[in-house]
Amino acid sequence: MRSVPRSFIVGAMAVTVVFPIIILFGWATAGSWRYPDVFPSSTDIGRLVDYFTQPSIMDAMVNSVELSLLVTLGSLVLGYLPAKVLGTMEFRGKTLLRMVVLLPALTPGICVVFGMIPVFIEMGIYRSYISIVLGQITFCLPYMILTLSSVFENFDENYERQSATLGVDKVSTFVHVTLPRIRSGLIVGCMYTFMVSWSMYLLTYELSPNTLETVITMIMPMLTSSTVTYYTLALTAIVFFAPSLLFLVVSSFIIRSDNINSGGGT
Repeated sequence: MRSVPRSFIVGAMAVTVVFPIIILFGWATAGSWRYPDVFPSSTDIGRLVDYFTQPSIMDAMVNSVELSLLVTLGSLVLGYLPAKVLGTMEFRGKTLLRMVVLLPALTPGICVVFGMIPVFIEMGIYRSYISIVLGQITFCLPYMILTLSSVFENFDENYERQSATLGVDKVSTFVHVTLPRIRSGLIVGCMYTFMVSWSMYLLTYELSPNTLETVITMIMPMLTSSTVTYYTLALTAIVFFAPSLLFLVVSSFIIRSDNINSGGGT
């Protein structure tokens, strides 16, 4: 009996998530879809393929993926040690330090962005690629640190101490001892950071070079345009969420595999 409500909740959540995506694909491939038709009267899958293969769309996709991956990597490198300290050590002022780490995420984005602009102008990097990377890392770093610190709260450092006692170097200890125990949390932190970077519009628009076109800077002006058709908006929306959805699916499979293996499954 207890499995019935759980199955109902999971099914309801799946429908809530999947149904809008189905509607979106319907608009993107519909040759004609008028009220009161429940389904499109005709579909054209080739339209979706042609839109995805446009040079401007492909360039925006590549730029967005490269930028989000670089920001995710930078956030991971900068946030790993602070997250480990917050998760494994107890000291006075730890709660205050957590609040300080959260400040960039809690502060209104427009205040932080326009506060960055004079700093980057003085540094001579305003509207350069490095400025957009540094700006996004500023926002994404708190999410990475907080996610990893929660993982390290359940991490037993005795494994690392035993490894050092046996004469294993630090790199091998990280690869063979630490990483397998934090991999799921690490993936969640990277996934969340990637999606935050991917969907960051204001900072990307204000700090990126004029020649850099990303998916988010391409789709936002369409929302206020009266000349853009519904199917174009649907196609662009699919371009926007497709990489994040792929990242989510792959990450979920890896995390599920970790859970099965840690539970003794095969």
